[in-house]
Amino acid sequence: MAEELHGRGFEVAQPPISGERVNTLAWLRGTGDGSSLMLNGHIDTNMPGLGWTRNPWSGDVEDGFVYGLGSSNMKAADAAMIEAFTAVRQVGPDLRGDVCLAMVVGELQGGVGTLQLLREGIRTQYFIVGGPTDLAILTIHAGSFEFTIDTLGRARHMSKMEEGVSAIEKMCASWLR
Repeated sequence: MAEELHGRGFEVAQPPISGERVNTLAWLRGTGDGSSLMLNGHIDTNMPGLGWTRNPWSGDVEDGFVYGLGSSNMKAADAAMIEAFTAVRQVGPDLRGDVCLAMVVGELQGGVGTLQLLREGIRTQYFIVGGPTDLAILTIHAGSFEFTIDTLGRARHMSKMEEGVSAIEKMCASWLR
């Protein structure tokens, strides 16, 4: 993707996330006196589940349909954002603000690619995520919050359960109050 975007004349960067995983960023720079916009899409896919009748990694095209992982979960939106980004560059309007194309990884791992952008200070005033929404425009984003709950118990063998304390039962009892 970086090679393709660079070939289209974009300033491209691939900041590392972890291991060999990288985000791919491209920029259209404005004059600096306008709002900035990020087009954000994830470029990874889910792991294949059961029931595939084709190679889920193939991207087979048949009768006008693409078959494979990721063909509906964001890849069409990614392609549309790349083409829109390219079209804006070709038309060459005088942009006041920057436009960032952010193709990120780790959507299913807590959004690690986008979080890494934020840690690196890459921010825009506005963003568009091209996820599947049945063509509805959403002005909110579902967030996530990770937390740990520790509930203490005392393990005992099934033959002496009355001497034990079930952490699961304690947690459920306090949650249902």
